[in-house]
This record gives sequence, C-alpha cells and structure tokens, in this order.
Amino acid sequence: LHGPVPHGLGSLTALTELYLYNNALTGRIPPQVAAMTELVLLDVSSNLLSGRIPDAVGDMKQLQFLHLMDNCLTGSIPRSVSQLPSMSELFLQSNQLSGDLTGVFNATAQQSLLIAQLSYNHLTGTLPVEAFLPPQLNTFVAVSNCFTGSLPEDICLGEQLLTLALDGLRSASNCRHLLVPAISTAYALSSAFGGTVPSCLFTLPALNTLHLSGNALTGTLPRDVQINNALIDLSLSHNILEGRIPENIQNRNWYN
Repeated sequence: LHGPVPHGLGSLTALTELYLYNNALTGRIPPQVAAMTELVLLDVSSNLLSGRIPDAVGDMKQLQFLHLMDNCLTGSIPRSVSQLPSMSELFLQSNQLSGDLTGVFNATAQQSLLIAQLSYNHLTGTLPVEAFLPPQLNTFVAVSNCFTGSLPEDICLGEQLLTLALDGLRSASNCRHLLVPAISTAYALSSAFGGTVPSCLFTLPALNTLHLSGNALTGTLPRDVQINNALIDLSLSHNILEGRIPENIQNRNWYN
C-alpha cells in the first residue's frame, strides 16, 4: 500500500483493530483516526509517515497498543498519551521525535502501561522520574536519544521494572553536530548524560536487564554492592567509571 492514510477511516467508529504496518504509506497520521473510539490497536509502523503525532490520540480511551515505530514522525510526543488508561504498549522508536518527556507519563492515569519504547529519536531534556512510575511498567527503553542530566534519584521506585535500557545517551549519532561538515567528521555532542549509577538499581527485585553503556557515568561501583537474583544482563561499558570491579560482579554467573 502507498499514499496517505485516508481521513475517512474516522467514520469506522466500531473498528477495534487497525493494522497498516510494513507498507509505503506517506503523509501525516490524520487526527480523524481519534474518532474510532472503540479502537484497541493502532499499528501504522514501518511506513514513511511524517509530521506530528496528533494530540487527538488522547481521546482514544480504549487504545491498548499504539505502534508508530519505524516512520519519519517529528515533533514532540503529545502529552495526551498520558491520559490513556488502557494503553499497555507505547512503541515510538526509530522516528525523529524531539522535545522532552515532561507530561508524557502519568502513574495515576497510565494504570495499564507495560512497555515504553522510545529508542532512536532526538528526545532531549532530563529523564523525569514519572517515566518509571506507572504501576505495571516492566520495560523502559530509550536507547540513542539526546537526554541530559543524570538518572533521577527516585528511579528505583519503579520496583516492577524487568528491563531498563538507556544506552548511548551521550554517544548517539543523532546528537552529534559536525564541526566542518564538508571537510571533517569531527563533531560536538549536544547532550551530556552522566552522574553516578544508583546502587539501588542492582537490588530492584524483578530487574533482569540493565543497560547503561555509551554514556558519561562517573564514580565507582559500591564495593559491597548487592545484586538481586533476577539480574543476568548488565552493560556499563563506554562510560567514565573508575575504581575496582566489586567482587559480587566479578564472581556472578552472568548471561551477558
């Protein structure tokens, strides 16, 4: 399929699932899709869609699966997604989304959110602690963005997390500005994500995957760091950590 997404889809008010993935659809996502108030699944991933995500998606209160990945979408993530009480999967990776995450997450309203996938965009600002607090959230992945600051102190309040992946928030190619584009590949980074690794991450009871590589994390790892039984996949490479590797990390039988 090619061409734009028809505005007339909004008249299909009884539709519950709309699969249009892996085509060559172009143009914008029409705001009229929000008139499909019974829609549970919207999947327009792997197309050539551009423009902003319509703010009207916040009116789709039955929506559980919002799959918009692998397109050319721009602009910020609409704050209205924070008011989708049924949404369990928010897949926005591999677009050109920008702006910060202020107001995108709401633990009170997003009671069903399980997975937030935001990787390979141009998102900026600091990581708000609200992003990790929806009560059922088990996967938060925002690899290769342009965030600044450090991990929020209260990140470990998300005790239900299974996977936390924040690799490349300093080294992402989309955060680089070539100094002399026509002559040299030398670049300056527009982001600086650093700070220390909160030791409480190692004790989150359900966490099995922790990826924080390619950043500017500093400091040392606590000598007597306690590690939960579930954690089997750890990546802290390409940072500025120093000191000794704690024995609990050296002697553990890691998967990775």
